Amino acid sequence: MCKQAGIVLLTLILSLVFMERCFADTDMFSYKAGDITVVRLVDKQGGVPPEVLIGADKAMLKSVLPEGICPAMFLTFLIKSPTDLILVDTGNGEARKGRTLALLKQMGISKDAITKILLTHMHGDHVNGLFSGESKAFPQAEVYVEQSEFRFWTDRKNLSRAPAGMASCFDNAERFARLYGDKIHLFKAGETLFPWLTSVAMPGHTEGHTGFLLTRGGKRLLFAGDFLHCLPVQTAHPEISVIWDSDQNLAKQTRVKVLERTANSETIVLGGHFANPGAVHFKQSGGKFSYQFVEPDVN
Repeated sequence: MCKQAGIVLLTLILSLVFMERCFADTDMFSYKAGDITVVRLVDKQGGVPPEVLIGADKAMLKSVLPEGICPAMFLTFLIKSPTDLILVDTGNGEARKGRTLALLKQMGISKDAITKILLTHMHGDHVNGLFSGESKAFPQAEVYVEQSEFRFWTDRKNLSRAPAGMASCFDNAERFARLYGDKIHLFKAGETLFPWLTSVAMPGHTEGHTGFLLTRGGKRLLFAGDFLHCLPVQTAHPEISVIWDSDQNLAKQTRVKVLERTANSETIVLGGHFANPGAVHFKQSGGKFSYQFVEPDVN
């Protein structure tokens, strides 16, 4: 989500309101998949204000969100494989009080140790962590981004097709292209990137919004980015979009498809803005979807 003209107050709420409320202050949870460990990192606390939910019934929102805001966080994920240290998204960056770099340092991992970065999409709260001023925050990393996503944000002719106030996303894209250059790997959604990881098309939130399915040791973990923002509302009502979805109808279709494909399965879904612990199993019964949080393997 980039700086939004006309919703400055909501952006402040999103960034700050849950800083000291509702969640345990656990910054790192781990999930195992064979010889791979996934560490969920809390880049920043936050919450999703109901005003950003499009087409939601006010009475329903009041019932489902008694606190008046949807529990959520800004999350990044570290994949520790036998050969690489890989980030899924990079968070808000230190300039916007993102904590991913600090948490990596706390784990004894330097920024130079990150070998690969996978971007679900190119909104600011997912890519700002790529930068340290006008330098690369991760000097050794190869960065993977879906080709249509990259091409959309690196062409300012698309500004009119983006939700209002997203000029900063185009600024970020230009800085990304300039700083990372030949370290950028473009792929088409659906391609297998590593033997144990396949990209998954999830368009609608952005042009080339992409998930990543990790399969290892009999486990399946889906990094689902921003296919939904408010678990309690959008799981039960996937027809409800948010103001940041560039194509709301397509985003709704994607939500339903992902819910249908993962419901009643062993697939663990990790969202970019899920509340603690950041991972869920989706369920489907009587045509209705629900979710259950998945406890981490290692704290």
